[in-house]
Amino acid sequence: MENILIIDACYSPVRLCLYQKDEKKNMHKLKSVFVTENNAINEKLFVSLTDLLNEASIDKNEITNLVAIVGPGSFTGIRIAIAFIKGLQFGLKVDTIGISSFDKYPDDGAVVLNCDNETVYLKVGNKVYEKPVDNEKVSNIIKNEKKIYKNEYSDDDFLMKKIDKCFESPEKYPLNPIYIKGHYAEK
Repeated sequence: MENILIIDACYSPVRLCLYQKDEKKNMHKLKSVFVTENNAINEKLFVSLTDLLNEASIDKNEITNLVAIVGPGSFTGIRIAIAFIKGLQFGLKVDTIGISSFDKYPDDGAVVLNCDNETVYLKVGNKVYEKPVDNEKVSNIIKNEKKIYKNEYSDDDFLMKKIDKCFESPEKYPLNPIYIKGHYAEK
């Protein structure tokens, strides 16, 4: 039995999720918690993790895999998620992967992730826009797309299949942050 812990801190609220893969390789979600304290997220994560594990009746040493969503998204959230997962990895000695915010969604449409009030991160099919796109331009870019995914949490079955596939070659999915937004000094 495998227990997989996922943290997604790219957007608010932060989500901690615990999945289990049984002997038949079926995945199912055990528990999920949202951490809504934006100003003290790094202080609340371990408390939330403890609560999550207690609710699922899982000991921390039973966690077998760790996943961080590594961006694009909140600069601070990405850094906190990676540090959190690396700290757990150091203590638990388990495999880790980092996956993109875009990888949470199928490639059958456009993925629109709010960056701020004026811009979004955008992926259409397999094309990821390297810089944030102005909201005005987004509607022209995605007008022919049949499916549009926006900041909502993705389908758990799709996400688990993606994560399971990533763990076949974890070295291809390092815990490296993905920053698309240019530095403010460049503006």
